[in-house]
Amino acid sequence: MFNTKAIDQTLDPSIAQGGQLATQAVDSVTHSAQDALRATQHVANEAVHALSDATQQARHSAQHASDATVVYIKENPLKAVAIAAASGAALMVLARWLTHATR
Repeated sequence: MFNTKAIDQTLDPSIAQGGQLATQAVDSVTHSAQDALRATQHVANEAVHALSDATQQARHSAQHASDATVVYIKENPLKAVAIAAASGAALMVLARWLTHATR
């Protein structure tokens, strides 16, 4: 028959070595996944900061444009009304043209 004791003695070190290799592989994958997660978090944080900066700049530009418009209207009220009327008339012509073009 088979000498099971000899087989067990031969297989035990191989099984132990296989377990150690599996543990090392899992540790390596875990470490790589943690590194990837940290890198992704870093990139996401940079994107959030960049978006926040861009939003703040856009808000500042819009406020500046609004302030400049108010100053222009105060300094040139008749011209501002004429520009507004001409813009409204142009929009009406465009709207009529678009509604007739789709029929």
